[in-house]
Amino acid sequence: CDDFAQAMADANPGSDLARLLPQFKRWYSQAGTPRVKAEGVYDAAARTYTLTLSQSCPATPGQAVKAPFVIPVALGLLDAQG
Repeated sequence: CDDFAQAMADANPGSDLARLLPQFKRWYSQAGTPRVKAEGVYDAAARTYTLTLSQSCPATPGQAVKAPFVIPVALGLLDAQG
């Protein structure tokens, strides 16, 4: 897996994968599955939406503390008419 990810990053040096490869590899070096919590707040007066994301990953034997995982997120907002 490491060789494949490195080859993809080397073939695409300007990509997000190349830039975030050390963080991406945490998926292979850390045990457990991260949990993502999302909290959204819409301010009607200001017409703004604030989305706050946080992640956690429970401790596992030999890994009491986990570094953050790279988790891609796509967001789109729709009005009443879609």
